[in-house]
Amino acid sequence: MEVKVEFSNVFRRNYRSRKRVVLNEGGARSSKSYSIAQLFIKKLFDEDKKNFLITRKTLPSLRITSYKLFIDLLKQYGAYECFTHNKTFRELRYKITIFSLQALMIPQRYSQRSSITSGWKKRKSSLTTTS
Repeated sequence: MEVKVEFSNVFRRNYRSRKRVVLNEGGARSSKSYSIAQLFIKKLFDEDKKNFLITRKTLPSLRITSYKLFIDLLKQYGAYECFTHNKTFRELRYKITIFSLQALMIPQRYSQRSSITSGWKKRKSSLTTTS
């Protein structure tokens, strides 16, 4: 399937980056989420045997932001039908690639999963570190 998509500068910078961790900062409506969602969709089709994870602090905020954006983009590109969608666990599968959207308030499901290959954490202000 071939879809014509216009990409932003944020997408291009993220796509070209070879860094292990990329931090996207910017104000509201600066295309961060949209561009990262596009990047993950591209990676879903281009890379096999990967596990992608998108997190947000709470499930309600995840549902109305990242989850909705991701599903809407897949539908807009005509790619949603290519996926098996488990709405209960917020997982999409394409061939042997898994895309999961989870709230950080429910960490036990992924706390021991070492096979996650790409992640997108929304809201750096809600991250805490321990030493």
